[in-house]
Amino acid sequence: MKYKILLLDNDVYACKYLCAIIRSLNKMVENNIFEIAFCTSAAQAIYQCINSQHSPDILLVDMELNDISGIRVIEEIRSRSDSIGIIGITSYP
Repeated sequence: MKYKILLLDNDVYACKYLCAIIRSLNKMVENNIFEIAFCTSAAQAIYQCINSQHSPDILLVDMELNDISGIRVIEEIRSRSDSIGIIGITSYP
């Protein structure tokens, strides 16, 4: 089984870096169990999470976005779905 991971961060460079890390970890486990994608738009992430055709198994969400807070993104997704694992991330101490 492949786990679909969606990464949401408003910083495209952070997205690319974190995706690269996950891809390198993916090579260490057998059968490449992760499929990773990213987006920089909260609206796009919410849409992908509630649309069953594109729904990830895991959402990594930056808690401080430009247009909306990560908490608000999580609330919006949770109000429509409880099947996605959500991990909040931040670069602040």
